[in-house]
Amino acid sequence: MAREPMLILDCSSYSKEITNIIKLFNEIGWVFKNEKMEYLSLNDGDMYCWQEESLSYDKLFSIVSQKQKNGEQIGVILYHNNSDKGTTFLANNTDEILLCLDINRKVIDGDFSEISWGGDYTDISWYIINIVAELEKAGCVLEQIKYEELIG
Repeated sequence: MAREPMLILDCSSYSKEITNIIKLFNEIGWVFKNEKMEYLSLNDGDMYCWQEESLSYDKLFSIVSQKQKNGEQIGVILYHNNSDKGTTFLANNTDEILLCLDINRKVIDGDFSEISWGGDYTDISWYIINIVAELEKAGCVLEQIKYEELIG
């Protein structure tokens, strides 16, 4: 069975600008892979037209700012710099940032073979430690934190 774990964060007390939130993620160790940035293109009509290319941070943040001004869905792919784990960062504004924990998802070690679908529980504590706690240590007051996991 597929699993779709996600964290939903309200970072609006820190900033209303999504670029500032992405910069903060970079500061706490969530970065772009191999100097290539994966992002949702400008004017994609919510068709999720992902682009992967080498861009300057200034160019990417210009695209993100314009998408926010246009009311478009913003998306970037970020990787934890000390692991192979990644997240799909999606947002229209900073009061509801959706982090899909979908790239090399961290799971709890253990034998869950007796469970009909094989277990494979998301290690949410790893994400709390490496995202939520780090954001708060960096000065981002989170107004809300939600965790959901769709199974099916």
